[in-house]
Amino acid sequence: MNRPFSFLDGILNILIIEDDPISKDLLEDLLCAEPVYTVYSAESSQKALELLKSGLRFHLLIMDLGLSDIQNDEFFILKQYAHHCSIIVLTGSSSPYKGATCIKLGARGVFEKGSALNLKELLQSIHLNTLISIINHRFNENNIDTINLAIKILFEKKPASVTEWADYMRISDRQLRNLWHNGSGTSAKYTLYLYTLFHSAFSYYHTLQFESAQQHDEFLKSLHEERLHSYFKSNAEIITFLLS
Repeated sequence: MNRPFSFLDGILNILIIEDDPISKDLLEDLLCAEPVYTVYSAESSQKALELLKSGLRFHLLIMDLGLSDIQNDEFFILKQYAHHCSIIVLTGSSSPYKGATCIKLGARGVFEKGSALNLKELLQSIHLNTLISIINHRFNENNIDTINLAIKILFEKKPASVTEWADYMRISDRQLRNLWHNGSGTSAKYTLYLYTLFHSAFSYYHTLQFESAQQHDEFLKSLHEERLHSYFKSNAEIITFLLS
């Protein structure tokens, strides 16, 4: 029997920008338990820039704050790519100013390195912000226009169908489909499937790493992985395109 979600192995790209081998190994160890990710790493902003310009789509960046080999600017990658991809910042600095600057520039999370780093919370942030990057990397929870509201409701309510999603928004099914297509260029149906698929996969990996064996077994009983896999096989070309 295949392990759950093996059909997703390597489908998402994540880039670690970190010059400290210990921190890089810690992140890679955390992510190696989740084969859905293909993990790339760069020890400088310049090496990261080469990867970011390679044509690959990165669904998440985890960057160390303090790398200033480009324009003597430790925020360079954040300034250039926060509007194209979800970025989580790790920093050895406890400076509130630097943390606030990262958020202002578009970072979706800032975590302090060392003993204060909570790996469970970090992984939850990785999952959430990868999902945001997949669904719509321009999502801004502070700007509740109709598209942002639709994304907020999707993440909060986890609707089982486009009709249910529209009901939560108090609009018609047709209105939501048109809104989503016009606002994002993609189908509301495929968007909902991608959300459900990766939310389920990330929940599986989270329970595997951080919950008890009993909780993990209970989660598996409620999982509809076979149905998700069947839909993926039937629509693999368009789903792969949407993720690329």
